[in-house]
Amino acid sequence: MNKLAIAAVLIAAGAGLGRAADLETSKISFNLDSIKLSDIQKAGPNGNMNGGHGGIPVPGQPHPGPWHPPFPPQPFPPQPYPPQPYPPQPGPWATQTLNFQSGQFSFNNEAQASMDEAVRQLNAAGYAVMESRLNWTQYTLVFSAPARAQIKQYTSGQYSFNNEAKAGMDQAVAALKQSGKIILEARLNWTAFTISYLDGIGGGHNEDWNTQKLTFQSGQFSFNNEAKDAMDEAVRQLTAAGYPILESRLNWTMYTIAFTAPARARIQSYTSGQYSFNNEAKAGMDQAVNSMKQSGKIVLEARLNWTAFTISYLEGAYRR
Repeated sequence: MNKLAIAAVLIAAGAGLGRAADLETSKISFNLDSIKLSDIQKAGPNGNMNGGHGGIPVPGQPHPGPWHPPFPPQPFPPQPYPPQPYPPQPGPWATQTLNFQSGQFSFNNEAQASMDEAVRQLNAAGYAVMESRLNWTQYTLVFSAPARAQIKQYTSGQYSFNNEAKAGMDQAVAALKQSGKIILEARLNWTAFTISYLDGIGGGHNEDWNTQKLTFQSGQFSFNNEAKDAMDEAVRQLTAAGYPILESRLNWTMYTIAFTAPARARIQSYTSGQYSFNNEAKAGMDQAVNSMKQSGKIVLEARLNWTAFTISYLEGAYRR
């Protein structure tokens, strides 16, 4: 590179002179023979020969300053447009035709009463009933319902006596109705019962796509009244939380509870270590039960095993 041209550039950068006339009138003198290429490369942005960042790049020589990526930045790879839509979901106005066939009742009048009650509930909900046909001790229902609706069924275990099964069925029917379900069949099978119902038709956390049926079997208590008290307390908590009870059945010193709960809910169990005395274990169990209730858990069982205890609870549930 011509040394005279280099000197002109340095003079213009250092003195801030942009015109040729200023160069001619400038009294600054340079000894061109004393300028070295390394000094030029180390010159800063203000032409400082003492060094600095941003020196003048010379072809074939590395740039001493920081490296910057090319500008403008490279664009992202092309994406498909428009984006793919989600699969279509049925709207609240979409309907379907459902066909329900009941089980066999013991008597004709029981089947007639159950069918009439189902038709009444369907009409009250605004669902058109296309057919309600009695076939002696059975019946058929054909009706329209929302596209998300599903027919579900629950069959209880065996109770000790017929009147206990009848009371359990009535309790389950009342709980399901309260949660917005439509009862299509409530049938007593001597010491057990079957309930068929329409789910997925209401709002809140009782939608069929957001709930599950859970069955809890307790351990063995020392006395019948202890098991009865524990079962009643669990039912009270579940009912207060808004979870329909499908079955609460006492089997002497054990019990079974079937209910619907959020899909994320899980039944967990904890068994303590051995305490020195029975009263210490009882105090520890009561303290644990209170702590779990305060944290929002539903206690399904709190059972004392002399100097230890077991607590079963519903985790991932929420209360109304």
